[in-house]
Amino acid sequence: MKGGNMKRNQKGFTLVEIVAVFTILAIIFGIAVFSIFGYLNKGRTSAYDIAEKSLESSASAAFGDCITGTENEFCSKYELPKDKYDFQLVYLDELIEEEYIEPIKDPEDSSKYCDMEKSYVYITNRADMETSKNYDLQYKICLVCGDYQSDYCQEELNLAGNFDSICEIYYDETATTPYDGAWTDQNLYLKFTSTGEINLGIARYEYQIKDASSWTNIDTPQNQDTVTVKITNTTDEKYYQVRGYDDFKQLGRIGVCKLPGTEDSSGTIIKIDKEKLNSASITAKRETAGTTISSGTWSNQNIILTAVGNPTSVPSGYTYQWYKDGSAISGATSKTYTATSTGLYKVKITTGVGTQNVTSSEFNAKIDKVKPVITKIDNPTNENWTDQNFALTITVTETESMIDYYQYKYENTDWKKYANSTTSPFTTTDFENERNEYVYIQVVDKVGNKSEIAKTMIKIDKTDIASVTVTRKCCFNRNNKPNNCN
Repeated sequence: MKGGNMKRNQKGFTLVEIVAVFTILAIIFGIAVFSIFGYLNKGRTSAYDIAEKSLESSASAAFGDCITGTENEFCSKYELPKDKYDFQLVYLDELIEEEYIEPIKDPEDSSKYCDMEKSYVYITNRADMETSKNYDLQYKICLVCGDYQSDYCQEELNLAGNFDSICEIYYDETATTPYDGAWTDQNLYLKFTSTGEINLGIARYEYQIKDASSWTNIDTPQNQDTVTVKITNTTDEKYYQVRGYDDFKQLGRIGVCKLPGTEDSSGTIIKIDKEKLNSASITAKRETAGTTISSGTWSNQNIILTAVGNPTSVPSGYTYQWYKDGSAISGATSKTYTATSTGLYKVKITTGVGTQNVTSSEFNAKIDKVKPVITKIDNPTNENWTDQNFALTITVTETESMIDYYQYKYENTDWKKYANSTTSPFTTTDFENERNEYVYIQVVDKVGNKSEIAKTMIKIDKTDIASVTVTRKCCFNRNNKPNNCN
């Protein structure tokens, strides 16, 4: 009984469990193989790096002897690259022959040696010997060992300059944020690279504003063909272009600077504006007369307001927003604005970059284009004869700028102003002299608007009667007696 129970309690592995175990073992085996091959490959690469450094050190020692004036067969055979960008090409077998290095064993197969006739060192001088007494020799290595060769190895030299220079524009030196073509007040960076049949790499680049008369030279770092150049100056809208020289002084084709990832053959305009907007102000003139008007002065015409930035212009230009009585005026975004009504006006000027803006002080525009109207002339004589002095009372519909003065004239006289005549109603001085004619009245407000001319009849007769003589006319009848006397 016990044995039977034990047999029934024993359990084996299910198919799912077996598959899971083999899957896990396969994954572990894959990771192990990948790690081993990675480690072996890394070791292989490191061994070749050491061999390349050894070849570079031997060339450096050889030309170091030449610089110090050592007289040997090597220095008599190989002339130092004395001018900037001059170069020399020295093969491994020459360095072995002059005993600067032992033959280099293939790191992958110690029974074989690296190719002495295909392995070489390319030496360039980056120093301007006219201004410097010290050489600046840089070395590029081509090591050929079996199926391995260095990045700078080139089987056949190209002397036609069949390569292109590429220029891309970025906001940052690390070339991670592409330029978008908009105005900026920050530095921009030109990233130069080349592609095509390049001899042993790029020695230098030259760049310029398109169609300029001269080029700016930029050396490439040793063993690196990519260069990033910072553009810092405020500039008008300009195109840039670049050209490269390879290590055999072959000049490549000119390339234009453009937005990364685009194929625009004409290039992209670089727009940098670092000009500082210091202040904003407003000038004003009367619309019709064109005469200058100051803040707070009345005008009977519209006033043309002009925004003035300091400086008067910047490369990116200015944008404008006009305000009246503290509120933005819809659509008022030009340099000038025509004020048609009284109010406090100001303007906000912003650079085209958009990072700087300044608001002007308020301009008090006082505009009155409405003529005053004489609504009533109170003539106490009702235009009848009188022998008394009298005055007129004039009532006016006042204008915004208020009354400046009243004036009067007769038919054949010039206008005369009434003194202290700025109110309504206004009572004139007495009319005293004998007259029998119209007097013409006009009102002028403080901006020069004139009312229509009104008139009223003045009839004054002050003649005294001293005596009266009566004359009678009579008709006589046949009997000579008066008849019908008047």
